[in-house]
Amino acid sequence: MSTGKPVTHQFAKEVLAGLAGAEVDRFAETTGADWVDREKAKHQAREQAQGMYDEHYGGQDQYDPNQQGPPPGIQGNW
Repeated sequence: MSTGKPVTHQFAKEVLAGLAGAEVDRFAETTGADWVDREKAKHQAREQAQGMYDEHYGGQDQYDPNQQGPPPGIQGNW
């Protein structure tokens, strides 16, 4: 968010899940996967994306870029 407003975790998780689902669709189209395999892969990708988000930002209701620095894994890389 370019406005510097706090981001709710639910919104961020939905964005990540959407991106993961879109990548699965793209991959499935190039490999010719059937509908069942595509839906299973999308579900798994969404669950993994949300799980990784919870691991990284767990325990907080929202992320406020004005009050918190970048995550430790990317600090100093920008």
